[in-house]
Amino acid sequence: MKQSKVSIIIATWNGKEYIENCLQSVFSQKGFTDQADSAEQLFDVLIIDNNSGDGTVDFIKERFGNKLKVVVNKQNTGFSRAYNQGIHWTSGRYILVLNQDVYLADNFLYEAVNFLDIYPKVGAVNPHIWRWQDETKNHIVDSLGLEFDKKFQFRNISEGQILENHEKSEIKPVFGFTGTAVLLRRSALYDVAYNHQFFDEDFFSYKEDVDLSWRLRWRNWDTVYLPTMEAWHKRTASNENNYLKDMNVACQYKKKSNFVNLLSYRNHIYLLIKNLPTRLFFKNFFYILWYELKKAVFLLFVKPEIFFIAWKDVFKNKRNLFNKRKNIMHNKKVNSLSLLTWLK
Repeated sequence: MKQSKVSIIIATWNGKEYIENCLQSVFSQKGFTDQADSAEQLFDVLIIDNNSGDGTVDFIKERFGNKLKVVVNKQNTGFSRAYNQGIHWTSGRYILVLNQDVYLADNFLYEAVNFLDIYPKVGAVNPHIWRWQDETKNHIVDSLGLEFDKKFQFRNISEGQILENHEKSEIKPVFGFTGTAVLLRRSALYDVAYNHQFFDEDFFSYKEDVDLSWRLRWRNWDTVYLPTMEAWHKRTASNENNYLKDMNVACQYKKKSNFVNLLSYRNHIYLLIKNLPTRLFFKNFFYILWYELKKAVFLLFVKPEIFFIAWKDVFKNKRNLFNKRKNIMHNKKVNSLSLLTWLK
């Protein structure tokens, strides 16, 4: 079998309405038609389906079956585990983790691969991701990567801003990547793996990309925003203002399901326990405390069951979380205060 330069992994779950556009953009990548004549093909595609119930798998096999491989899990194992499965079952030098509701520009892979070939210290490349709404490609930014503030609240850079093509930023390093669409270096993933996991499966889904971004940063792998690498994301719940005020946060909360809100709240706690250095915790203590207290009070009044279930999970998994923290802090290559470079 030919060695692929890129292994594309798409985790699907009830994504029949999105997946055709996604896969058409994948197979329209420049260079795909030339793969038969090359010693190293540009990419291969692996679908990991989390037990979809809407006919997603049958649709994929009928429309694209001869161009890709499909693995169907017997239950919904979460995005973290699905992507881990895909990484273990592929061999590409680079790995494109792609959501089912994303559409790629036709030069997406070439831009990303050429960049990673030149810069060996880069572990992840974050594209310029636009919002895809009403079946149109508009000029609203979905994400240019991840940033955080003194509260250690993580958010998509420039989310909701309106830009024209000529206003796109230059290539620049960012703290982390969004898991919506990211090209990862396989050697970097294996460098930060813990118990054969790249994405932490305890997260199930939501903020597993922040956790992996942080672990790459600890091991001194760079994450870079590449503006010529474009994609469009059909986000179902979005923030029109990236720097949300409390009332806006409450409104966004009500738009999401209880399960999503539970994962988001719980996984943020997981994230801080695993990755937040003691020095930075005390340095930003009052900012973090005030932010976490507001969230806790809000939940106790609006959805107390989410608060209690989340903290029950935290205490249940505390030994595992602190073992992961110990591993991260023991093996980190950069000083804790270097994180302040990325603080916004």
